[in-house]
Amino acid sequence: MKKTTKHTESFDFDRWRRLAEKDPEAFEQARKAVIDDFIDHIDDELLRERMRRLQWRVEQERARSNNPMGACIRIYNMMWRSVSDNYQLLTRLVGGETVLEPTPAQVIPFRRVNG
Repeated sequence: MKKTTKHTESFDFDRWRRLAEKDPEAFEQARKAVIDDFIDHIDDELLRERMRRLQWRVEQERARSNNPMGACIRIYNMMWRSVSDNYQLLTRLVGGETVLEPTPAQVIPFRRVNG
């Protein structure tokens, strides 16, 4: 992969936050441009294509959400499933037992406290 220091070292959170607050449409355009530029600078063609597909999936999860927090949770769950699935695959490849199998658990009800 080519050096990406222009993407990682120059990130100014406050500038991006101000842009998102002031002009959400410009923020989205700039966000997309930075992501596309990052992906375009990946040397490995297969990896570049995988990253484009992954970004498409992320964008679909964002589109399916009603709000930013919902999008964040959907993307978090998508990534967690990917890590979990890949870990299970790795464990099976080396002949070990899969440790991330779902296990039954008792659900404990919480009482609502008014006040």
